[in-house]
Amino acid sequence: MFRIFSARSAWAIVVLSAAAFLLAGCGGAPVTGWSSATIANQTIYFGGTNGRVYALSTAEGALKWQFPLKEANPFTSVYATPVVVDGVAYVAAHDSKLFALDAVSGAKRWEFATSKSIVSTPVVSGGVVYLAANDPKVYALDAASGAKKWEFAPKGDVWADLSLADGMLYVASLDHKVYALDAATGAKIWEFDAQGIVTTKPVVAQGIVYFAGLSQVYALDARTGQARWDKPFDAGNWVWSNPTIVNNVIYLATLGGQIHALDPQTAKPLWSEPYKAADAIRSAIVVD
Repeated sequence: MFRIFSARSAWAIVVLSAAAFLLAGCGGAPVTGWSSATIANQTIYFGGTNGRVYALSTAEGALKWQFPLKEANPFTSVYATPVVVDGVAYVAAHDSKLFALDAVSGAKRWEFATSKSIVSTPVVSGGVVYLAANDPKVYALDAASGAKKWEFAPKGDVWADLSLADGMLYVASLDHKVYALDAATGAKIWEFDAQGIVTTKPVVAQGIVYFAGLSQVYALDARTGQARWDKPFDAGNWVWSNPTIVNNVIYLATLGGQIHALDPQTAKPLWSEPYKAADAIRSAIVVD
């Protein structure tokens, strides 16, 4: 069956509910943000709507550390989800900076400053951090030092999370384009015009990249950018949630509250009609 969250996510919600008592005492005006939680090494990492990032024990919800420290000014907000790799928590703040923190202590190892806000969650792989900011630029940084390896400039802001697959980095932009870059050099391999802003993460499966531009869902050859469906699938409303592909089925949801299940090869609907939720759906579908 499909769910909006998994059993593991449900446990995270329990821990986050306990964390609400901690956040209530942190002071400051409330701000916005949609950071999700990451669980690694019996620790849950998340960005709070008060502009701080927290690490909590999954066993009892006890606070391990917070960043910035309580006595320091918070970020304006945190939209990106923390990424934890090899003992380092990479935290992108809306304020325009990426921080590499010790995952155990929260101590800062390095920071990298862009010139504008960050919404997209970075990708970390092979000793490289790939980051999109609303300068608008995409950066590749050395994961150990934060030194810049290359940068690429789309023509619009990037809100969607980045995707990395088979040596290629996929970037969805508000300039209506999806870009495929060489992950090693940042060179553009192809671009595709979706005829509308793209806020969903490009999801790659079996050599095909799936994403939505407004209400239109696309399937492109991951290497060439050529369309794999006869025509885009019209979801009937803006698709904000990232596509989910499980057992050769694409699940996606809309701001109109519909959940669709599609054949990934043809875009043919697999249900007689979409499921209708009570309200808009912004989170990705999780299938177990």
